[in-house]
Amino acid sequence: MVLHKPTKKVSTPALLRLNHVNDIPVKPRVSIWKKTLIHPDSRFKIIWDLIVIILSIYNAIMIPYEFAYSIDQHLLLEIINRTTDVVFILDILINFRTIYRDSYTGEFVRSGK
Repeated sequence: MVLHKPTKKVSTPALLRLNHVNDIPVKPRVSIWKKTLIHPDSRFKIIWDLIVIILSIYNAIMIPYEFAYSIDQHLLLEIINRTTDVVFILDILINFRTIYRDSYTGEFVRSGK
């Protein structure tokens, strides 16, 4: 007793034609890592770098001042210091996702390697 009929084999070119019946253009999938690349001349990156510079200057002044005069940590200073630490950690992550210009070719390098 046969439960199903043997199907006719379809050649490979026929399968390819079946895939293009509607001629719908298919967008290539873009990795989320490619979408999160940051251009070094973007407005976000320039503002981010200015914030990091300001916080670096703040640290260069306040850390020696706090050690030299043994200032008690007020709540506001503690919040600013912890926020600065978080910004510096985020800056490391942002710099990993920033593309750079190759010094030999002058082209932007977008590779994650």
